[in-house]
Amino acid sequence: MTEEYKEDNVDLMLRLENEEGQRFTAYCSFWLKLWISAKKIGKQYELNTLICSLITHCKELFPD
Repeated sequence: MTEEYKEDNVDLMLRLENEEGQRFTAYCSFWLKLWISAKKIGKQYELNTLICSLITHCKELFPD
């Protein structure tokens, strides 16, 4: 499984490719809002931690 991500002004986009090669894109604006809120209250989370959370969340939404 490959993970690619980019951040824009609306969503944090996580693009995953499963073992069959099917591609799907999950828009996780909730996670971006959570990250922005964390920054505002002074709790800066590492982006890697956020990406791991996104991958876990998306695997729950789109099980293999």
